[in-house]
Amino acid sequence: MTTDTVTKSCWTCNFHDGWGPDTFLGRCKYFATQGKAAKDIPPEIVDKGCKFWKEKAGKTGKIEGDEE
Repeated sequence: MTTDTVTKSCWTCNFHDGWGPDTFLGRCKYFATQGKAAKDIPPEIVDKGCKFWKEKAGKTGKIEGDEE
């Protein structure tokens, strides 16, 4: 595994939304920024990431402009 693969996984992505009641792998919030529902992250994607990967903002992993 290359360093690029490790650093750009869903685990290190700003759009990763932790663990939910239905999935251990979490949900991707990228789609919510596009006006669509967040999606469960498939097992074949979680470790390699996707083209929407964005570096986590600080330690919280919050998306800029995301309100609680």
